[in-house]
Amino acid sequence: MLPARRQARSLIAHWYAPPYIIDLVDVVPGPKTEPEALSAVKDLLDRLGKKPIILSKFISGFIANRLQAALNLEVFFLLDQGTRHQNRSTKRLRAAFVSACPYSEF
Repeated sequence: MLPARRQARSLIAHWYAPPYIIDLVDVVPGPKTEPEALSAVKDLLDRLGKKPIILSKFISGFIANRLQAALNLEVFFLLDQGTRHQNRSTKRLRAAFVSACPYSEF
């Protein structure tokens, strides 16, 4: 889709909304993206106070969206099974997920 002359300096930077609250940015280089282009974007995001996640290749969906979808499925399953009370444990689940998330260092 991109002209060949632009592929070396092209990549995806997926900001999460709202960007003034969520610091996460997925960065996906193309197969022909030069390491210097990737480094320049990562440095810019770091200077902006963002937390870039560098993916090694394009995947369908982005990291946080995929994790959120999986977590949502489990939460709805637990609600359907009557395993947890919806109003009592939301804050506890949020605190537990954020503090125990193995991907918090991306």
